[in-house]
Amino acid sequence: MPTLSSVFAPLGDHLLTANSRGKLQIWQVPQPDNFLGTPPALIASRQIHNCPVYCLIFITANSQLLLVSASDEDICIWSWEALLMEGTGKGLLARLQSPQHAHRRGGLGPLAETTSIAFDPSSATLYSGSGNGNAYAWDLSNHKCVTTYSGHTDMIHCLGLRRRHGQLVTGSEDSTMRLWDVRSAVCAHVLSPSLPPMTSQSAARAAPDAPVRESAPSLWCGCLALDEAENWLAAGWGAGFISTVEMRSLACVGCLPTSAPPQAVAFLPHSDARLVSIGAEKSVYTWKVTGELETRAACSSPSAFALAARAGADGDVTVAVGGFAPAVDIFYDMSHKAVSLPIVV
Repeated sequence: MPTLSSVFAPLGDHLLTANSRGKLQIWQVPQPDNFLGTPPALIASRQIHNCPVYCLIFITANSQLLLVSASDEDICIWSWEALLMEGTGKGLLARLQSPQHAHRRGGLGPLAETTSIAFDPSSATLYSGSGNGNAYAWDLSNHKCVTTYSGHTDMIHCLGLRRRHGQLVTGSEDSTMRLWDVRSAVCAHVLSPSLPPMTSQSAARAAPDAPVRESAPSLWCGCLALDEAENWLAAGWGAGFISTVEMRSLACVGCLPTSAPPQAVAFLPHSDARLVSIGAEKSVYTWKVTGELETRAACSSPSAFALAARAGADGDVTVAVGGFAPAVDIFYDMSHKAVSLPIVV
């Protein structure tokens, strides 16, 4: 029962993890300076889906803190206050389903899994990446799908939002990332490690409608992250490396080799120059954005999917890592794990 997703609550000391059976577990994880006095503890467990949960994020809408969960079947929006206080099944505010392909005679295609989500608070728009190769924009004022981003030829694994630039970034099994204008749904750039501008330091742009050269079957884009300033993009590729891209030139600045395909990457909070990654190996990497490896520490999971990071008031960082292990690891110092939290079945 692997842990597939995790997130720290923006207020308080709560860590949320979700697994392949749709169960959400809520942990109390203290700040580093209070770790010895108050050890981490499981405080609640909720059945939020009946299938794998691939992504968890917190959003604020109408001055209310909400949890959004994405699964094989749907996207659910929960009241965090009700979810924390009440029993199983409480707190559900809305349920969204990706559009289904319409067949002849009124038939509908299968539901596609939602693999990734992002939120723009300025427009109350939720963005989702789907297993059918499309990304969607949802107006949370009426819970309607308002825009479809079509162009990938295989499933979308990950997405990120450049709010200040009005851009959506998607990464796919088809060996590419795409940069979309969120308003027009037009693809502005197609990026791949085998294509310019990522193959050189030039500022040339790849034509969005240019044919994508066939690349190695292992060169899928499995994860991506943007820094807080939206100047840097980090993307993990199935061939076993992370590329860091400077967003003004779209040039690849660093190539960060890993021993197995990366499955999650994140910039460390309040840092535009350092990132952490996990993948199909028992390792947690921290890097400089220019490519230098800082630390490589062991984790419990032979294949890790769930990565969450938070910053404390004094700037200390806490990182949680979960995957194919009956535990979630907590790192206060990235050179070693501080504690492993046992997963309750």
